[in-house]
Order: sequence, then C-alpha cells, then structure tokens
Amino acid sequence: MEARGDGVPGILRPGQREGRFREGERFIQCPSDRLRAIRPRLLHRGLWNGRRILPETWVDESTSPDPGDRRPWKVYKGWKDRGGYYKYHWWGLVNPDGSYDYVARGARGQTLYISPTRNAVVLRLGGDPDPYVIWPFVARSLLSSLPR
Repeated sequence: MEARGDGVPGILRPGQREGRFREGERFIQCPSDRLRAIRPRLLHRGLWNGRRILPETWVDESTSPDPGDRRPWKVYKGWKDRGGYYKYHWWGLVNPDGSYDYVARGARGQTLYISPTRNAVVLRLGGDPDPYVIWPFVARSLLSSLPR
C-alpha cells in the first residue's frame, strides 16, 4: 500500500490537496493530530482497533533494517555507527537486544519516534532543527529511562 496509491485509511486520501493534508512525491504534510493518528497504525504493525488496515508485511518491510545497505552516508554521518539505518523514508535505530525503533523526520525538526518494544511513541513538533541536537537520540534516551 502506498500513500500516493491507495491512501492511508482514516488519514489521507489519494490526491488530497486541501484542508488538513497535502501529499507530494516524497512527503505527506499534515498537522500534529494526524501524526497521532498514524502512530497506532504503525505501533501495532498495521492493526487499529483490532482491524487490519495496513498489511503487517508492509509495516515490517518498510521499517526494518536492510542488511544489504552499503550506501555512503552523506547526511548524519555518525548515524550508521550508532546503530542507525534508513529505509523507505524511515530512519531506524537498532536496539542492543536486536529489536529496532524507527523515526519519521520532518523538514523543520519534527520527529515521530516509534518504539514497538516499549509500546510507546514520542512526538516532537516543529521549530527549526538544531544541528547540535539529534532528536531521535533524545527520544530514545527518554524512553530508555522509563520502566518497560
């Protein structure tokens, strides 16, 4: 399922340009309450209120590390050294136990950090990004300080 093809049920319809959303070739622009709507669909691998709305295989494939990725890192050069990866517009971090968390990042520093193993999400809203703060690591540190 692609956002440009079938839309994302309950979030975005194909070709939607007015109102609360805007989609493009490489982005979906939406307000924070819609980001909250995306969260449960991904956190629970495509299930929402007990109903399958995204294929589980799509969620797994689009958010998991790609062991064959050998690209040179030009942006966030230390990302891969810290257990990071990038795949299908998701930034991911492999945890010490082998599980992984993944992150959607916005052009102005917005961060949607999803941790399935902790059943938690951290949402940081806009503002210009600070080049000295890598928000996914802030979110990861915050979640690691909470009990499981």
